[in-house]
Amino acid sequence: MTRIWCGILAILLGPTAVSAPTSTAPLFEWGAGAVPSSTGRDVWQKRGAGVSLTDSPPRAILECHAGFRAVNPIPPQETFSVEVIFRCRRTMGNLQIVTTGLMIPGKDAPAITGDRRQWCLEVRGEGDRIGPPGFFSIAVRGADGQWRKRFSNARIREEWHHVVGAFDGQSVLLFLDGEKQDREFQVGRSRSEDGLLKPTGLGGIVPVIGDGSGGDSMGGYRSAGNGLDGQVALLRIRKDVPTMADVRRWQSAAALALPELTATLPPRPPPAKAPFSVIYSNDFTNLGIVTPFHAKGAPFERDDLRQSVLETKGTGVHMLQPAHGQVPWWPSKIYPLTEHHAWWADRYGIPTEKQRIPAQHREIMAGWDPFADFLAACREAGQHAFISMRLNDTHHLQHADNPKCRTGYHSISRFYVENPEYRLKGVGSGLDWAQPEVRELIFAYIEEICTSYDLDGFELDFMRFPNFFRDSCPLDERVRIITGFVKRVSGVLGNRGFPGSRRGDTRKRWLCARVPGRLEQMAEVGICLPKLVDAGVDMVNLSASFFTGPYHDVGTVRNMLPDAAIYVEMCHTTLTGKVVNQRGGDNFTFLRTTDHQYYTAAHMAYEEGADGVSLFNFVYTREHGSNTEARGPWCEPPFHVLPRLGDPGWLARQPQWYVLANTWGVKPLPARSEATEPLVCRLEMAPNSHRMEDGVLRLLSKGTDAIGRWRVLFNGEILRGTSAVDRPLPHPHDANLNLNGSYVCFELPRSIVRRGANHLILIPREGTQADIDYLDVVLP
Repeated sequence: MTRIWCGILAILLGPTAVSAPTSTAPLFEWGAGAVPSSTGRDVWQKRGAGVSLTDSPPRAILECHAGFRAVNPIPPQETFSVEVIFRCRRTMGNLQIVTTGLMIPGKDAPAITGDRRQWCLEVRGEGDRIGPPGFFSIAVRGADGQWRKRFSNARIREEWHHVVGAFDGQSVLLFLDGEKQDREFQVGRSRSEDGLLKPTGLGGIVPVIGDGSGGDSMGGYRSAGNGLDGQVALLRIRKDVPTMADVRRWQSAAALALPELTATLPPRPPPAKAPFSVIYSNDFTNLGIVTPFHAKGAPFERDDLRQSVLETKGTGVHMLQPAHGQVPWWPSKIYPLTEHHAWWADRYGIPTEKQRIPAQHREIMAGWDPFADFLAACREAGQHAFISMRLNDTHHLQHADNPKCRTGYHSISRFYVENPEYRLKGVGSGLDWAQPEVRELIFAYIEEICTSYDLDGFELDFMRFPNFFRDSCPLDERVRIITGFVKRVSGVLGNRGFPGSRRGDTRKRWLCARVPGRLEQMAEVGICLPKLVDAGVDMVNLSASFFTGPYHDVGTVRNMLPDAAIYVEMCHTTLTGKVVNQRGGDNFTFLRTTDHQYYTAAHMAYEEGADGVSLFNFVYTREHGSNTEARGPWCEPPFHVLPRLGDPGWLARQPQWYVLANTWGVKPLPARSEATEPLVCRLEMAPNSHRMEDGVLRLLSKGTDAIGRWRVLFNGEILRGTSAVDRPLPHPHDANLNLNGSYVCFELPRSIVRRGANHLILIPREGTQADIDYLDVVLP
């Protein structure tokens, strides 16, 4: 019967539709006209709801939401090849396309526990040890019980694919759409030593499509959600290992049997990785607030922008943020500043000449182009020039509906005031990105900038502020909207038609995304990192919004995004304190980030897989905000650390100062106001072999006299208390005295500090009532 159908297919599609004979007959063959497709019952057993078999000779397609199990087993093999044509509706796995489960031949068979697969073709999912999501892989289980894996060179697309996987007794081979795939990831053992397949002794293995690993009834390992969500049009298993010529011949035959394969795009090569180590963000508004380039109280001057670039020596990328994003701080033709301030005069009854117009606005309205000067300054400093756009900033928007508003000239736009139906909630909230008009306005600004200036790159800032959708918007719809927007911006950056380019049209212009540092925070924003990278993001900037500290899932993101450049953001503070003035912004005290805290945070970023670090709000150790006397003393930013932050080797040899603090939105310390049980926390560390002195652990609590009533266990060892240490390492900052708290200190033997996770248990003594807001560990 098989020969009859192959003959029919040859007549219909031509002689090349059937691949050349191999040295032996296939062990298993289904699809693409190879066997009758009337019911498939002689080949497949349906497993689970939502599966069907398309009956349209000469081809048959399995429609999978769960899976199919072959009726008959095949004998275990020491070498094999498997050919499959499939399409996924999604590429975020784990999605097992084809796998093999061991068959238990009878009731007297020996008991088998655990994973009983011999080999598996799948789209990888999330997890620390299974490879980056969206990459295709073949995994073969050796005689030692370990898996050998080979991965596609890039994430696969949601389209038809032709795949050949093979094992020659030593090496795992993978071919995707006619191209050999050579990628390996360090996710467990994936080498070729002891490469023979694991012997089964049970007489057979069962091919399975899209059902975990075959289901409990045949002794397989079932993992919920691992079934294929898509279609399969061909499965052929052989004992032979193919040559490259064989693979190309099989692919040609498959394309004739399934014409949709011809629309598959060529496999994507791994993209070039951004080469930068240190990124610096300059928010532009600071030049009218904290600049030292002119006398205190004097207005902004044009050269201040140039000076703010030149003072950041050691930076690879300098990003200029044009204020809050809704009102252009450049000579925009979409929403000119002259039009903006004329509207303010009409809307709020303040003549233009009496408005407190920012000096930067006055200069732009007088003909100044700040972006042109910024680009020139970056070229002078040897830095790469990026613009960073805040996508949904809400600064000052709470005043927008006040008919006598006298603040927010630089942030409250006509679009926001005249379209209240686009707001997420009431006045003061951000804009709803589910509304196309909102996205179109922001995109128009970005397009204007990218096509008008010779930039090296652009950053999309999702962190000011990370609220883009109403609660009623489904998460998958949010991801679709954000991913589509990013793809459009990536396309604009590829536009080489911008005027004034002096370095040719082939230069790469990088796209960066500033996103939440924790993966758990991204879904509500609409961010799926693999999808953003596929849409064109080259650089991922993991941000804790305002703080320096270990508030990033760097290691997991590194595993998820093997080709993107990943950066960990650091800021001017590690902890905010009491409010000293109820009116005005920037009205609270804060701990300044010290040199060694910058060095240690950067060191840990590199240790966990980051490609570099970024700086945000770096200059705000300069005097700014309200009640500055109570919030000081002030000092110049530590620009001398910038050249060091891109040198992992140097950073690894420095004294270390680790920090954990309860920050805005991130609470790594499980503090209790009435402590009745131990507080448990974890601190990732990477001590070096260059410094072996004992260290100190410090606890800080606000508003308590009982802070000394704690015992501390560090990796199971009870620490001994010691006298308070105000400066465990030298630093110039005295502004930690306004936090209304005190330190209790403990000796930390260097010998008990581990590389990786260190576990702390804080045990309250009887009667202790305190909130632990901050702890640090110093290894001098």
